[in-house]
Amino acid sequence: MIPYDELISVGAPLLSLGPQIVRTALELQARGWQIALAHGGFHAASPERLLAGHLKTGMVAALAEIGVFAIIQEAVGTRSVGETPEADGEADIALWFYRSFDHNDPHLIVECKRVDEADAYLIREYVNAGVDRFLKGHYLAGENGCFMTGFVIGGSAQGVATRVNAYLTKKGRAGCHLKPDPVHADLGPIFTSDHAAPGLLPISNVKHSFLAVPAA
Repeated sequence: MIPYDELISVGAPLLSLGPQIVRTALELQARGWQIALAHGGFHAASPERLLAGHLKTGMVAALAEIGVFAIIQEAVGTRSVGETPEADGEADIALWFYRSFDHNDPHLIVECKRVDEADAYLIREYVNAGVDRFLKGHYLAGENGCFMTGFVIGGSAQGVATRVNAYLTKKGRAGCHLKPDPVHADLGPIFTSDHAAPGLLPISNVKHSFLAVPAA
């Protein structure tokens, strides 16, 4: 049984995700990607939205295997937080774990980006148009409901994380470095990063899952 922690409220009732739900979300991504790879139909040159669609389809198929009741949707519009000036976001993948689905805001959001350790532009986009979308309030999700998925189209997961960290250091954000997540190491290359966003979402942590994409 997945525990449902006490709701928090930041602009709207939100779910504070407990460790078992965080693990379940990462497990859904890991197993969902295995299912997607088995079905095929994509490669390293495929567009980001197509890769995210295959991941979402695989995650839906994995629900029954894992024994979880959830709603999973892709390209979900979400509200920005409070008075933040940024436009509303469109989450690549959104999940609702709560037993009542009577409000629109997801409990968990997965932002997907193509990454290549040799491509400086994709590394920058992973941070600026990925991680920072959570920190700037584009998405309204639970305080630990922030998940990044990197579709690795070149290099390795560790290589990508090293390049991301170098870019964060360059931006003066060494305290936000991606670190290997030993708690979820059995689910693949999972990293974790700590953040603070005063006045916006009470984000304390972002999980990073890196999924290898077949060569074109």
